[in-house]
Amino acid sequence: MTTVLGGGSSIPLFRIAGFRIGVHPSWFLVLFLWIAVLQDSFAAVLGSDSQGFTAAVLAAFLFFGSIILHELGHAFAARREGIDTGRHKRFHPHLTVARARTPLDLRPIVGALAAFEGTPWNAGEIHLVQSHLGADVRYETLHSWPLRISTPSR
Repeated sequence: MTTVLGGGSSIPLFRIAGFRIGVHPSWFLVLFLWIAVLQDSFAAVLGSDSQGFTAAVLAAFLFFGSIILHELGHAFAARREGIDTGRHKRFHPHLTVARARTPLDLRPIVGALAAFEGTPWNAGEIHLVQSHLGADVRYETLHSWPLRISTPSR
């Protein structure tokens, strides 16, 4: 199960053109209700319970398919306009300068990390990034500045 906007859960079904398709668990209840409601109507028109059931199942899945096509239209339009559609991006090393929900004295933590050296790496640019927190965390680059790689003097 995957957490979705609003804090609910979604059961992943498949992917189409990089977009994850999933359903909320309650969708199965709606599916069965649709089939139960439509089955008698289709059976009366088609003359058989089994044909009514088959037609009701087909109608329910076609309805769901139409919703998928509608939402994919939104997703493709968003992608075309350059809007982030939730595709996973590679992690880029970064430094969060400040983020706290309440005031916090960081001096003990800074003191404990005083001897920390880490692994050296080169940065090609600096990004000013805004975090959009919530059920779907999103990061927006507000500005970028290129860096020159310095070479040690001899």
